[in-house]
Amino acid sequence: MSMWRFLVLAGVALLDGMLLLSFWRQFRRHGTLGLSFFRIGNRAQNIQDAATVLGFVLLTWQAVIATRPSSKFSVLFRTQELLELSRATGAVLLFGGVALCFVAQLHLGASWRIGVKEDAKSSLVTSGFYRFSRNPIFLGLLTAFAGYALLLPTVLSFALLIGAYLGVRRQVAVEEKYLLFTHAEAYRAYAQRVGRFVPLIGRMHAVRTDAHGRQGVGG
Repeated sequence: MSMWRFLVLAGVALLDGMLLLSFWRQFRRHGTLGLSFFRIGNRAQNIQDAATVLGFVLLTWQAVIATRPSSKFSVLFRTQELLELSRATGAVLLFGGVALCFVAQLHLGASWRIGVKEDAKSSLVTSGFYRFSRNPIFLGLLTAFAGYALLLPTVLSFALLIGAYLGVRRQVAVEEKYLLFTHAEAYRAYAQRVGRFVPLIGRMHAVRTDAHGRQGVGG
């Protein structure tokens, strides 16, 4: 059996295990699981939460099936050279993305959670990886999904990657709205310095007021 089949499952196992470990650490240290899923009254968010759970289930299912010697997947890269390059790159991105997620979660401390709880008053973290990215956990997650898709380049893998990207973009918008409401100018000043995912890209524009007191967006 090819080594890449084990790498796919090992990477997914690390990603799933990291989440379980994060729940355990959060509960032991701070008395909460840090999980705000399936909120009553928010249908759009509940649909996204359900899609997130389904995505991880499909991700894990395909990784398990891939380890079977009899399994046959229709990969998108046809030449052996391109497929080997894809798998090598994918392994680096998958494990690197998981590592980034884990360290970024440690940097958040008690402020780490999945989902947004409107009445929660978490602190604004701007140290560690958060000096360079406002969303290093999501960056790591997308990196891991990209690595998974390159390591196991099937239609389902790339569909999961696209779904993860769209879900992350929507979740980031929800969290930015919450952080602006909770931390106001402190978060706005932070977002004007630090990129949304990578340095310098996706920084929040400054709000300017004209002579008549009307607000506009400035760079």
